[in-house]
Amino acid sequence: MFCLLCLLIYTCVLANAILIISPARVTTSGNNLQIIPNFSLRDSEGQTPFALALWQGLHDIALQLLNSGANVNDRNMSDATLLHQAIDKQDTESALFLLEHGADANAKYVCSGLCI
Repeated sequence: MFCLLCLLIYTCVLANAILIISPARVTTSGNNLQIIPNFSLRDSEGQTPFALALWQGLHDIALQLLNSGANVNDRNMSDATLLHQAIDKQDTESALFLLEHGADANAKYVCSGLCI
């Protein structure tokens, strides 16, 4: 079984990120216990585990996070979508991955400060 917490820690260690931990949501339905991870966790730069997996080139892990509820159109602290960030980084592989998995190619980004 896929361990999201292990993946989250592994991804953050690879990216040398400081992770702000918040608890997962736990729900019950009959006799079933569901633990729903918090995909809005952010590191000190506002990046989610999904974004960190993308930037490390771990697209298989990014796909698992996406299939588990991560947001393909998430934005960082500067309000740039992951697609904007991939283009800015000239990361063609991640940009194509995002587009193939439903990233909004028409999302607007108003740059404040130094824009490339």
